[in-house]
Amino acid sequence: MTTLLPESSFLQHTPVFSVKRAAVAVTAVSNCATGPSHEEWQSQLRSLQQLICELLVKNQQLRWALMELKEPSGKGR
Repeated sequence: MTTLLPESSFLQHTPVFSVKRAAVAVTAVSNCATGPSHEEWQSQLRSLQQLICELLVKNQQLRWALMELKEPSGKGR
């Protein structure tokens, strides 16, 4: 499992494109009800795995940012 360093960039105003791409991937998976090939399933699975990883990274960045906001001024630096 990969962990990010607290110095990782965190842009509060950056849109979360991952959620939009996840919706597209889920729609694509549901549209494959006509009998998708094994390769199509593998591709969709990889896309969903990547999106989950991106969301986990974003979640960790948000946790670190929240911890920084909560820590008293000057402490730990």
